Amino acid sequence: MRGRLWRAVEAAEAVLMDSAERGNIDGVLRAVHALTQASGAYARLIETGELEARLAALEASLEAAAETPATGAASRTAEASGARGGTARGFTSSPASA
Repeated sequence: MRGRLWRAVEAAEAVLMDSAERGNIDGVLRAVHALTQASGAYARLIETGELEARLAALEASLEAAAETPATGAASRTAEASGARGGTARGFTSSPASA
């Protein structure tokens, strides 16, 4: 599919250039429309492929994380919530400020 769409982009570009050289305004407008449509479809196809690859990597990462022991999870949760041995968000109280 990717190759066919790219060939369509190239063909529309060739028609555009030929129409422009001949001064065929109607042909230019039609070729611009075809080029825009083919380019948009090609871009969506590429974007979809990239998103699928990123999603697959994310799913693999989540599966790997789920298979690791849970002992490290509690400390990561504490760090994320801001518990660092002081009060909330890492602030500690001192006698001077109390």
